[in-house]
Amino acid sequence: MGVTKKRRATPKVAEAAPEYGAKPVSETFWLAFQELPDLDRVAFFERLIEDEELREDLLDSIVIMNRRGEPTRPFEEFVEELRRDGRL
Repeated sequence: MGVTKKRRATPKVAEAAPEYGAKPVSETFWLAFQELPDLDRVAFFERLIEDEELREDLLDSIVIMNRRGEPTRPFEEFVEELRRDGRL
């Protein structure tokens, strides 16, 4: 953990919340997290991924974010393809 990133100045909660559409509590948490030293951030993430349900939610969120720009198709079309291929 020898790498220390230069942190950007964080806005006050009242200033930042409207920009992100965030609720004040979540914005307060986010701003506090950004100010944590690197070792505390690592410890926090370690605790997050220890929780199996939360870890699954985080992984699902990452997949959703990464696929946001992909083309979509109707659910019925997908189901029909599964039936045609004998997978349903």
